[in-house]
Amino acid sequence: MSISVYRSSAEYNCYVCATTGLRCDQCKAGFFNLTSADRGGCEPCNCDPSRSLTTICDRDSGECRCKPNFIGRRCEFCPPGSYDGVDLLGGRICSPCKCNDVRGVVPNSRCDATNGQCVCKEYVTGRHCDTCKHGYYKSVYIAQRWTWVCYIHGPGQIG
Repeated sequence: MSISVYRSSAEYNCYVCATTGLRCDQCKAGFFNLTSADRGGCEPCNCDPSRSLTTICDRDSGECRCKPNFIGRRCEFCPPGSYDGVDLLGGRICSPCKCNDVRGVVPNSRCDATNGQCVCKEYVTGRHCDTCKHGYYKSVYIAQRWTWVCYIHGPGQIG
């Protein structure tokens, strides 16, 4: 996009709606990324209005100011350990994954960012990996402590 500028009594008037300044050398509020190669090339911020504090981003980086518990340039993501959810009023929120039960969850795994499904160990199922798969049974006393694993009757069948 080219920029049209005319000079009138020592002032410049910018004809590109995304720029401002005496020499059209700044992005207007709500835009970012003006380069010397493309003076009319400011891009819209596109901050997620339900997750950002304002629709105006940093004019250089395009970073939006996110509400608590949201991340990303446009505040479009939930942080690790949470997933994209909806509150009781229909607003978008980041909900904690609740993958804390190490007995059924694969160690060092993260939940699915869209639905909160934990990564379950073999023979284990459920959103929080707290249920044995069909045909497997829970054992609650192992190695002199109370815990549980899913197993099927027979040698070497502990999951």
